[in-house]
Amino acid sequence: MAMVIEVEAGIYRIVPEGLDRGILCECYLIVDDQIALIETGATSQVDQIIEGMAKLGYEPTSLSYIIPTHIHADHGGGAGYLAGYAPDAKVIVHEQGARHLIDPSRLILGTRQTFGDDFEDEFGPLIPVPEHKIFSVQGGETISLGKRDLKIIHTPGHAPHHICIYETKSHGLFCGEALGCYMPEYDRLVLATAPPLFEINLALESNQRLKDLDPRVLFFSQWGVSRDARRLIELSEEYIKACRDIILSGTKEGETEESIIERLGPYVWKPDMLGEYAKSESILRTFGTFLVGPYVAYFKREGLT
Repeated sequence: MAMVIEVEAGIYRIVPEGLDRGILCECYLIVDDQIALIETGATSQVDQIIEGMAKLGYEPTSLSYIIPTHIHADHGGGAGYLAGYAPDAKVIVHEQGARHLIDPSRLILGTRQTFGDDFEDEFGPLIPVPEHKIFSVQGGETISLGKRDLKIIHTPGHAPHHICIYETKSHGLFCGEALGCYMPEYDRLVLATAPPLFEINLALESNQRLKDLDPRVLFFSQWGVSRDARRLIELSEEYIKACRDIILSGTKEGETEESIIERLGPYVWKPDMLGEYAKSESILRTFGTFLVGPYVAYFKREGLT
């Protein structure tokens, strides 16, 4: 059963039970004259999201908008499944990602390459979204829910089609993975890079765009809420640059991936966060795939290595 928390007036954080930190994400329900859901999570989460809405007295049929920040399986993978329960809802997605929700064949291939052939055991199947339900955006659009507006911000970097959503009543920013993941119990950011198309310069430009909005609150899809918005945006920028410099120098000098990951530690985790797990093969594989790998791929595309 999902946990439901009101984080601002009319904004509810829905946290699925058994959330696998590092994989699945949280969702946010915004209730006004019209109702919007930010993120769907994976298909395997959707039933819990529906249960969370029911706790508040809402059915998926009440949704006007379904807005994943991006189409990766952990954030927008459940869009097709949820859309089947929400006949009047429009699925808002950046135009670069729209075709992959309509025909997810390449998305399935990419997910399989990243997470393995058995990815559906964790995420569930990726179901197409009917084309007539798709509302493509470029960034700059405003969606009125009644007493509040949602402003769509194109924030490439983590993915070319990534968007953030600025909500005008709370002055809050639904930031997806543009700023990384937030661990509120440690007040700690963890960078969220993703293979194969992470772009460092675009990520930094997106950070500046978000800083210019001057939000009061950040609604992270992983894993919480912070009202120290400016500091965390600036911290994200610092981490992106520090990891860039460490990984680039280590790659040029022929340093092992394990050694590079160890040097990244201050920008990724604190020892008390992960304990012995920080030294395990599992965490090395995770950061090799989702941090070092995307940076190295970027350097190769740019001819830096």
